[in-house]
Amino acid sequence: MADNYRQTILVIPNLDEAEEKWLHKHLCGLGFQYSFEGGPHCADWKRHLWIYGEEFVHAESVADLLQAFLAKHRPDGSLSFSYADTCSKPRADRFSGGAVFVTAKRAAFMHTDSWLMEQTDKFEAARTIKVRKAK
Repeated sequence: MADNYRQTILVIPNLDEAEEKWLHKHLCGLGFQYSFEGGPHCADWKRHLWIYGEEFVHAESVADLLQAFLAKHRPDGSLSFSYADTCSKPRADRFSGGAVFVTAKRAAFMHTDSWLMEQTDKFEAARTIKVRKAK
């Protein structure tokens, strides 16, 4: 028996007091870990939020949270994150990943399996055309 995981980590940087309060209210019960950090050692991000998952993170739930956050606090901004799908045993179909780009109005998802299928389909279609032309 193998265990499957979806892992991610992302940062929402430069939080002000109202943003942090809103995030505290909306983070509970979403099924991923998080921590608020900040201080002199965090000059680039100032006060910020880490969202991470070591076992399974539902990418759509994270995207929904980020979209609501952006709509409320940073309507002209964007946030993004990537994730890794892994497995406790070597299984050929269990290692992949994806990326999510979020604005206040939409979230765009990309998964490596879909991307690989698209590339394979394009390659096969081009090869078929080449074979037909050669006949």
